[in-house]
Order: sequence, then C-alpha cells, then structure tokens
Amino acid sequence: MIVDLMRDVDRLTITTKTVVSKNPLVVVDAPPLLGQLRAAVKPSGEKSSGGSGGAVSGTPLDLSALELMTQIQDEVNRAYWLVKDASRRPGIGGYTLEERLRFVAVRVAESYDRPEGPAFIPAPRPDILEDVHSWVEKIDHLFDPVKVVPLPDHACPVCRATRVAVTLDTGEAGEAPALTVRFGTPLVASCGGCETRWPGAQMLDLAAVLGGNTQVMAHVLGSGNDNGVT
Repeated sequence: MIVDLMRDVDRLTITTKTVVSKNPLVVVDAPPLLGQLRAAVKPSGEKSSGGSGGAVSGTPLDLSALELMTQIQDEVNRAYWLVKDASRRPGIGGYTLEERLRFVAVRVAESYDRPEGPAFIPAPRPDILEDVHSWVEKIDHLFDPVKVVPLPDHACPVCRATRVAVTLDTGEAGEAPALTVRFGTPLVASCGGCETRWPGAQMLDLAAVLGGNTQVMAHVLGSGNDNGVT
C-alpha cells in the first residue's frame, strides 16, 4: 500500500525510470506528471514584440488539464494543512505543490509505522492513497488516452448479451456492443451488460470462446510494449 503510494508520488513529482520495451530492454527517463500537467495548463503564446504588448497565438489553454490541476492543488493543500507540523516543513520558503504532496505522503507512510495508528492524520486523510493513484491515472489518460474497441456481433459468454443501452453524446438513448476491449495496462475485455471482466491472460479464454486467434492474442499479451496496443 505505502510502496504503491510512494511510487505514484514519485511519478507525479520527480523524473522516474520507465521501461518502454522488455525485448530488447529499453528504459527512458519519464518527466514528472505534475510538470507535464502544469505545462498543458499554461498557453504557449509569447509576448509579441509590438507596442500592444499582446500575445501571439499559441497552443490554446487545455481546460481539462486546468480542471485536473485545480482539483489536485485543492486536495493537496487541504491534506497538507491537516498533517503539517510546525517543526517539520518541506523545503525552504516556497512550499511548491510537489513539496507539499511529498510531505503529506511521507507523513501518511510514517503513520502506518506507528503502533497507535495515524494519530496525527485526522480522518479521512488516508484517502490520499486513492486520490494520488487516481491523479496518476487521469494524467496518463489525458496525455495518452486509452483506446477502447467494441466487439460487435459477439455475445458475452456469461450473460449472452450482444448489445447494451447507452446514452449518446447528444443525450439520446442508444445501443452499443456489449463486449469491448480496453487497450491499456493490462489489456482488459469487459461486458457492459453483466460487467464481467477478462483482464490480462484471461483474454485468451475469451478469445477461444469467441472463436478468435489465441496465438495472436498471446503475442499481444506478451508484447514488450507495456502500454498495450494502441
């Protein structure tokens, strides 16, 4: 639990090593996710040289990134003031978002080492564990959206549904294939009718039931691309 928390905090706040291929082994430096999110929030237009002092056109402000950054800032600041200790402050002076988040994470981690429990962390602040992981997933999705592919004309082997009711972008009622495949880590198939899921290697079982090529599926699952097929 705490190992997962600190790994997620590292991904958000510092440069980390990421394996992009296992065969051959390729490891790259992944920039901190909060830094990437902050860059998306700031428009890229620069001051023009004219007397108007205006800005030249650049990449427009990413409103999704702004909304997510605001949410993270609010949650981290709230958690920081709940767990702060006047005798222990992160950094000197500025207390950046990254410093506050790391400070909160360390305090939460320390609380689990105490026999008396997280006495200095008022409830429900341990939910920062779930918050941090969701931020990593949301930022990953923002910059590398997960591809979801429908499997039309195939019935779910559990509930036998082929189509399910959905709400269209227009707000109207519609239908969509019941079975879909989410290309991510791990690869996951799911049924929108009974909500059965086939993650990872279980995709081989589903492919066999649906009459698919299990050898191709095995190759996809064993691929060195940790991000799945997109």
